[in-house]
Amino acid sequence: LSVNIVNNEGANNLCCIRVTGKSMMPVLSDGSIVALNTQKKTIRDGMMYVIRQRDLLRVKILIETPEKIIIRSYNHEFKDEFIIRSSENADDLVIIGQVVWHSSYLGKLKVNKNIFDE
Repeated sequence: LSVNIVNNEGANNLCCIRVTGKSMMPVLSDGSIVALNTQKKTIRDGMMYVIRQRDLLRVKILIETPEKIIIRSYNHEFKDEFIIRSSENADDLVIIGQVVWHSSYLGKLKVNKNIFDE
């Protein structure tokens, strides 16, 4: 992380985690690292958050409406999920913090040696 990010967010408010899965592709690839500010828990529509649902940590986009919270992935193969505020499962969603930085892992690049031999 850059010094500017640490200074702006506060070193004690930051933590980093590695992302697994493909639900946030193409923005976050499997193995990407995100930094989150654990003090930023108020939903700002369309921003990325680390959330906990029961024992599962997830990185998702959150959108808030008066009746529900929409949990969205960047990868359109994954459907939106909804937490209805008045439902029993509303307590299952815990916002750990807002993602303030990310670094995408590109994996091992497969290089065809023939294109470099010419």
